[in-house]
Amino acid sequence: MADGGLYITSLESAIPEELDLGIRTDRNFRKDAFLFAESQSRVTASVSLEQQAAFEQAMQNKGVNFTQLGMKTSHDHHIDGLLYYAATVVKKY
Repeated sequence: MADGGLYITSLESAIPEELDLGIRTDRNFRKDAFLFAESQSRVTASVSLEQQAAFEQAMQNKGVNFTQLGMKTSHDHHIDGLLYYAATVVKKY
């Protein structure tokens, strides 16, 4: 996980291609901890829709716990359905 946790890692992945993203947090954790914790035990992967089923099957076959956190979208950055930023605004900074 990059400095800044899941949210910053996701932004760094989305911004170069001007993609936006939607993230669903886990209600079992505080939202700030879920988004910004720099835990060494968390890994993110970007997987195309065409490869999603194969990726999930591979994770299950290896006994790896995983969660789909969201999707890269085409307009805005949402967390739990709430608008945070438009990609064009984020890219300026």
